[in-house]
Amino acid sequence: MATDSRKGTADRIESAAWGLLFIWLGIVWLTHLSLGFALLGVAAVILGEQLIRRQAGLRVTGFWVFVGLCLALAGVWDWVGATVSLVPYLLLLAGAALLLSLFRPQSA
Repeated sequence: MATDSRKGTADRIESAAWGLLFIWLGIVWLTHLSLGFALLGVAAVILGEQLIRRQAGLRVTGFWVFVGLCLALAGVWDWVGATVSLVPYLLLLAGAALLLSLFRPQSA
């Protein structure tokens, strides 16, 4: 029974995060906010979801924490007007992280 309750909590948190994400993207689109600011908002939703999962005693998904941090970094990078593109480096880092995760021992 406790597992059903935890699953229900996880599902509700995930649904709330998706709802916030769609609302944020709608606001960005309607107000023509900069890409950097849009990425920071998406990162905040993703990282906020993981923080709430942790506070609720649920498993934090490392992949989504990584994605959130990459989006936050890309948002700040764009916001400060950096001339060097960060995206190729983030893609390389994300790919390497995914490949390295294959070698981590699996927990039960």
